[in-house]
Amino acid sequence: MAGSRGIRFGLLWRFLLAALLIGLVPLGMISLFAINGYQAAGDQATEVTRATLDQKALDSLQLRTVETANAIARFLEERVQDARTATLLPRDATSFAAFLATRHAEVWYLAGTNDTPVERREQAPIFREIAYVGPDGHEQLRVVAGKQLPTSDLRDLSDPANTTYLTEDYVAAAKALPAGEVYVSHVMAWYVSQQEQLAGAADPLAAVAGKKYDAIIRFA
Repeated sequence: MAGSRGIRFGLLWRFLLAALLIGLVPLGMISLFAINGYQAAGDQATEVTRATLDQKALDSLQLRTVETANAIARFLEERVQDARTATLLPRDATSFAAFLATRHAEVWYLAGTNDTPVERREQAPIFREIAYVGPDGHEQLRVVAGKQLPTSDLRDLSDPANTTYLTEDYVAAAKALPAGEVYVSHVMAWYVSQQEQLAGAADPLAAVAGKKYDAIIRFA
């Protein structure tokens, strides 16, 4: 009797263990799949969020680029109109100086030193100089920073070697244009080396005290 009871209890425990395993194995697999699914969904959500942020950053950068390009185009067009206005001025130093004095714009730059930069905003003249050049390429009147230059400082611009940057051909280029058209040069400046520009700074953004890239655009 005792032996039969022991056998029955042994079979019962085996049955219960088998039932437990049958129930737990699928449950464990379901849990594993669920965890993997949650992780995959989380990774996908993270990737979608990252892609969305990257796209927004790209869209913002593209918008800023377009806005900057449009602002530059408007600025250059306004300067072309200024050049046309200048052709109507009386050819005297007073009129030329007054023209320069009425053309200003706000500029932003960093002053101070590399270690202690200071933000500056101020009004600056748009044009450095204005000159009347005859058909032969000789300057007949030139006003720089509001002051008329003496006759001895006037140049023969038909020879590019006499121009500010020694290679400019804007006189010939302007003469070749149809009447009413305005010649606009490329950006021109003397070369500034990286060492001169950085002046000991780690990168260009921190280079405040270094040599500046002093460039111009000519309208003729």
